[in-house]
Amino acid sequence: MPQGTTADRAVVLANDIEEFLVERRALYPPGVPIPSYSSMAGPDDSTEHAPPFMRETAGLFAKNFLPKLAALRAEMAVMCLSSHDIDVATSDLRRGGGDTDRFIEQGAKMLRTLSSFLPPESFSHYTDDHLLRATLDQSAKVNTLLTEGMKNLKSASEMGSPDAASARFAAKFRQCCFYQTAYLRSELIKRMGPSACDEEEIHSLISARDEVEVNGYGTLAAILDYEPHFDTLVDRYRQSIVGHKGNGVAP
Repeated sequence: MPQGTTADRAVVLANDIEEFLVERRALYPPGVPIPSYSSMAGPDDSTEHAPPFMRETAGLFAKNFLPKLAALRAEMAVMCLSSHDIDVATSDLRRGGGDTDRFIEQGAKMLRTLSSFLPPESFSHYTDDHLLRATLDQSAKVNTLLTEGMKNLKSASEMGSPDAASARFAAKFRQCCFYQTAYLRSELIKRMGPSACDEEEIHSLISARDEVEVNGYGTLAAILDYEPHFDTLVDRYRQSIVGHKGNGVAP
């Protein structure tokens, strides 16, 4: 039985993978750039024709990390937390062309990102009605903040300071709402099953996180893009509860 939550184990594994890359890069001859996979790979895009050092890195990664990474990938897939970057790493680095180190590094980075969307264990104890109320409240809160943010951005733009307004919105949204929304989103999908998965939804969520984490000027636009996805999940969950109970649940 794995020890710790999925999120905890994902962060630990991401740290271990990054440390592995640092150690491997330290072994390469000083001043000699590590050759890119794309420049050395054979016509089948496999590692067969890659330099020995790169093949060795891929082999060590597969031996030491692939089983754990594949297991975490399967656990997170229940909540539709997936990414091409992790798919590449878990398929022995043969699906994208490019640099083996870069594949591994991006896989670790994405593992860390997706782990930040995993809900706390307490969410699993929510009743269906409790979860629905929480998601409806969160949706209303997000929409209120978006309306306020757009109003403030318009005023700031007229005064010539849109960047400051965008940064303030990003900081406020990160502190109050983003991860709670992501946690609720993941719990909703876990309960509804694979039919709730939407590739555009997870891409939009990842893009929003990228902006929020750096107080990016594009945060407002990114949240505006993601918010309809969240509302769709909430509505589908509400309908599933109504259908299950037969007598409806107050929205």
